[in-house]
Amino acid sequence: MDMLFFNIKKKRKKKRKSMELRAILWVMVVMMLVIGKEWKSINGCLDHERIALLQLPPLFNNSHNLLDWGEKSNCCEWERVVCENSTKRVIELHISNLRDYSLTEEWYVNLTMFLPFQKLQFLSLSGNNIAGFVQDKGFESGRSKLSNLEFLDLSANNLNNSVLTFLRALPSLIFLGLRYNGLGGTVHIQDTLVNLEELDISRNSIKEFVAPNDDKSLSNLKVLSMEGVGTDKIKLLQSMGSLLFLKTLNLRTNIFNKTATTLRLHNLPNVEELVLDDSTVHTSIFQSLDGLTSLKNLSLVGTQFNGKFAAGDLPNFKNLEVLNMSYSSILNTDEFLQSIDMNALKILVLRSSGLNGIMSVAKGLCRLRRLEVLDLSNNDLVGNLPKCLSNLTYLRTLDLSYNQFTEDLAESPIISLTSIQELSLLENNFKIPISLGPFFNFTGLKIFRGDNNSIYDDDLELARSLFPKFQLNTISLSGYYANVGPAFPKFLYYQHDLEHVSIYNVSMKGEFPHWLLKNNTRLKVLDLGSNSLSRFPNFSNDYKSYLELLDLSNNLIYGDIPMDFGAYFQNLKDLSMASNQIRGKIPPSVGDMSALEIMDLSDNKLFGEIPKLLGIGCLALHTLVLSGNSLEGDLLFPDLNLTELRSLRLDGNKFSGKIPDSLTNSPFLAILDLSKNNFSGHIPKWMGSMTSLVDLRLQNNNLEGQIPVEFCQLQNLEILDLSENSISGSIPSCFSPPGLLMVRLSKNKLQGTLTNAFSSSPALLLIDLSNNRLTGSFPDWIGGLFELSYLLLNDNYFGGELPYTFCMLDQLSLINLSQNNFTGTIPDCLYISPGGGIYFPIDKGSVEFPTKRMSYNYGGELLYMMSGIDLSCNNFLGHIPPNIGNLTEIHALNLSHNNLSGPIPATFGNLKQVESLDLSNNLLIGNIPPMLGGLSSLAIFSVANNNLSGQVPTTPHFTTFNESSFQGNPLLCGKPLPRSCLSRPAMPRALDNSTEEDGGFMDMRYFYGSLIATYGITLLGFVMVLLINPYWRQLLFYHIEKWTTSSYYFFVDSFHKMLVFLWKPMS
Repeated sequence: MDMLFFNIKKKRKKKRKSMELRAILWVMVVMMLVIGKEWKSINGCLDHERIALLQLPPLFNNSHNLLDWGEKSNCCEWERVVCENSTKRVIELHISNLRDYSLTEEWYVNLTMFLPFQKLQFLSLSGNNIAGFVQDKGFESGRSKLSNLEFLDLSANNLNNSVLTFLRALPSLIFLGLRYNGLGGTVHIQDTLVNLEELDISRNSIKEFVAPNDDKSLSNLKVLSMEGVGTDKIKLLQSMGSLLFLKTLNLRTNIFNKTATTLRLHNLPNVEELVLDDSTVHTSIFQSLDGLTSLKNLSLVGTQFNGKFAAGDLPNFKNLEVLNMSYSSILNTDEFLQSIDMNALKILVLRSSGLNGIMSVAKGLCRLRRLEVLDLSNNDLVGNLPKCLSNLTYLRTLDLSYNQFTEDLAESPIISLTSIQELSLLENNFKIPISLGPFFNFTGLKIFRGDNNSIYDDDLELARSLFPKFQLNTISLSGYYANVGPAFPKFLYYQHDLEHVSIYNVSMKGEFPHWLLKNNTRLKVLDLGSNSLSRFPNFSNDYKSYLELLDLSNNLIYGDIPMDFGAYFQNLKDLSMASNQIRGKIPPSVGDMSALEIMDLSDNKLFGEIPKLLGIGCLALHTLVLSGNSLEGDLLFPDLNLTELRSLRLDGNKFSGKIPDSLTNSPFLAILDLSKNNFSGHIPKWMGSMTSLVDLRLQNNNLEGQIPVEFCQLQNLEILDLSENSISGSIPSCFSPPGLLMVRLSKNKLQGTLTNAFSSSPALLLIDLSNNRLTGSFPDWIGGLFELSYLLLNDNYFGGELPYTFCMLDQLSLINLSQNNFTGTIPDCLYISPGGGIYFPIDKGSVEFPTKRMSYNYGGELLYMMSGIDLSCNNFLGHIPPNIGNLTEIHALNLSHNNLSGPIPATFGNLKQVESLDLSNNLLIGNIPPMLGGLSSLAIFSVANNNLSGQVPTTPHFTTFNESSFQGNPLLCGKPLPRSCLSRPAMPRALDNSTEEDGGFMDMRYFYGSLIATYGITLLGFVMVLLINPYWRQLLFYHIEKWTTSSYYFFVDSFHKMLVFLWKPMS
């Protein structure tokens, strides 16, 4: 019995263990399933949310930003999707601007497609052309609601007022954006939006704003933006009375008439910030705001004020701390500055607000004793500062930049404002002592900016005996200094917190201030350009600087660059030592400056090769300027790897050999200037693949061969200069970059016609193809280059007539078509733009143009002011168009060596600015117009070798020209010609027959016989001259038809009279 009981008990125990094991196994399985499910959610978004997301892209026709949706299994890694870190639930969807307005109809959205995202907190659907929502498919549909949604942006759609009814099921909404929609009339805010804190309904046509009567509704609304809303501002402002808890009201870009402006806003007692930027208001706006008793920040940036400020217009806002009126229009400075009376004001910004005149009367400004920030920059204030400005003892920031203040800072009220931490005085006429002695007691001064003022050297001995109490962070000083510049200001020796030092154009002398770097270990910027520094210091071997910008350009630094320069300045990003007297080689240690982005060593006396380490170690380099030295050898090296290089300027050196292929390793190169070197060989074809090129200059080398047709791929090119080489062949007809501004191919061996080259470059300003072998007629497409200012085609073989399209170039300033074979008449519509052409900066090069019998290079401001026409040495014929005399701004006009006929137009007397006028070697007749004697600017004048007659103008200015200016005109007389214009003696009266028979002194028959013989000899001589001189022969043939008729009648009449006289006695 006991045994049986024991066995039963044993079996039960075994069964119980089996059941326990089975339960444990089930628990483990369940746990594995749960863990697996959780593991899946931890490593990726939920499947139902992923499926819901994949249903969205087909709804958008501009969904290129959603291309990666579906490529990755984890939707949390998709663009525009943000998941919560722990649960991987979707909490943000940025699906704005995915529907193209021009390609789609209005979209009515089924909002239920967002219901799967129950943890969604942020949803942006702006810019999708949404017109509304599908009825009964709103957020309230279904069992699940977006109860966590806090941010909803529906801006830039076509929604109307009904949109608000679809938002009832969003109780957690904090921000609602509805700007740029179709809301209008009366806007009713739903009573369910109890948690809404910020509402943006800007750029709608709203007339009235209605909130629910429930006290709890909109009780949390703190920010309301209504930029550019409806026209009825009175009703709109009055309707805001229910927004009792509003803190910020944004009314930017609205227009308030005087009635709306004077409406007192007593019903917004809690508003602390009011924004009226870029609005139009009456000056009485301040009176209407005095009911905003909690107002602390008033922004009127860019506000247009109607009317002028009067006394009392600016009430005493007891709590106003910030007033910003930058870029507004204050019409009466004195009244405004006197009427300011805001005791709590801490920040006053009046930058570019139209203030002008003398600030001596500014009592209101001086009453702002709690003011901490005052910005009066970018105005037209002059003279001295008001003495009462010293009352602003709490002032921490003062900006007076870009005015015309003139006083000496040592006598200014500024020196009493010892609490100032930041002082900006840029672009004035302040007299600033370079020692900064008047500010030694400013214990908190951190930033001092005094660029472009008058810097003077004060009593340095006194300065040496005093120590500044300030520790500057930033100092910038520059200006005009008349005498020999001072040494470095002594106060700099006591500074240890400097991060930015810019002291340029004050003629400081001495060596590089290495002590300044040693004392200020955080110094990042050191600009000492345009001074008189003379040499580098001797750096210790362990010296290391943390400078990021070093500018020593335009000094007198001589000697070699220290060999370990790169090791000393390993953190440099910007290095400029241009325009000094530095000699020697570029040290290889520059390769240690791995952070270097810009290096400019131009216009020095460097020689040798570019160190290889520069191209290997300075991988961040994007600008390298080594122009104007004597560097030589091969340009670069095969393993050059400056992949970030954007600008390479090596012009004016002695580099030789072929242009290296290693430049292809710089795919972003935009500026390449290898001009004025000794490069040879062909222009490499691979340059056509450098599609980032904007500026390519290879002039003044020994390049030959043709312009590669691959250049047609350079569609971003703006400047091309291949002049003064030996380039031959034709210009590729496909070369016509759309943005091309300047092309110079002069002084080469180019030939053929222009065909369509440059025809699709409408922005061209300059074309210089002079001194080549180009042929063909003037291309018609040039008439479509409406911006063209400089056209130089001289010294070629162009021919034919100038087309009418030439007259469409109304921006031309310089035209040189000389030394060609152009024919026909000069177009009477020829035009020169008054006031010069387009301004070309100095680095754009110069234009060669002949004037005053010499060729000059015009660049920069001179080119901008220069205008001229040179059509000399062609085959133009016909009369000179009188309209040329209306080009009153022209400085040079050369029409010489053509076949022009007729008189000199009297309108040439209008050319008051002309300095050089050459009409020589033509077929001109008539007198020199007396009006030309009044051209006081005329320095060079020539009408030689024409058929002009009459007296040379006798004005004092014309008597300064020598005989060569008028020679070759047999019928001209008067100084400086040897022929006098006095009347010749009268011919003796012919004796009658009786007198002759009675022994008169001359037989008239013999006289006329001798006269005929004389005419015969003269005619024979004239014929001989025509045979010998082709010019006169051409002249005769050209006018033979014109003169035949008049000559015929003259000779017939004279011959008849002579015969009658000779034969009458015989009969």
